[in-house]
Amino acid sequence: MTENRTKLWYLKNLDIFSHLREEEYKMIDRYASMREVKKGEVLYFEGSGDKNFYLLKKGAVKMIRHTPQGKEFILDIIKGGSIFGEMTMVDPQEKDESAEVIEDGLICTMKKVDFDQLVQMVPGLSVKLTKIIGFRRRKLENKLLDLLFSTVEQRLAKTLLNLLDDFG
Repeated sequence: MTENRTKLWYLKNLDIFSHLREEEYKMIDRYASMREVKKGEVLYFEGSGDKNFYLLKKGAVKMIRHTPQGKEFILDIIKGGSIFGEMTMVDPQEKDESAEVIEDGLICTMKKVDFDQLVQMVPGLSVKLTKIIGFRRRKLENKLLDLLFSTVEQRLAKTLLNLLDDFG
């Protein structure tokens, strides 16, 4: 059954796009490219000028930053049905994280200029995008507080609970 699902089917099942009209879905379908991604593939690197908006339809992607010593810090794990790269829409700076596929899947990529046009056309889309950015910020702030003030055991327990919430 999954093989028969189209790019449009996946778009209609993403919460951020659940309220669009048919012509708006067609616009996304026209401007977004869908492709398979494989585990280990890096979608973009920290410091890159990547100006794309990503819709992960299936699979999982980890968002990471590297310390000056080369250690990897996982900011978030994005699962199928989610968006990422949304900061490109509000901040023209270089990417401050890398995105690496950790589970094979399907991804849609949309250029910033095309997504900007969609946001201007669709009432309420910018509000949904703002909520997503706010939710991710709060999640990162909580992670930072845990790192600073929790014991190793507390952090591990919270991480396991978060993974359970996110992935079942």
